[in-house]
Amino acid sequence: TLDKTRMTTTTTMTTTMTRAPSAENRRLRAIVADVVAAFCGRINVDCISEHQLLSPTLKLS
Repeated sequence: TLDKTRMTTTTTMTTTMTRAPSAENRRLRAIVADVVAAFCGRINVDCISEHQLLSPTLKLS
């Protein structure tokens, strides 16, 4: 469901970007870039926190 929603959002954004004038185009690209960066950042933070949580457990065993 999440993938389908993401694909729909991407398609909608791409369509909007194609029709939009260049200034709007750049603004949308910046928004998309921010969203992607935030999303990737959140994944990395999740991985790091999981790793830090696991490390003490591994040391104890």
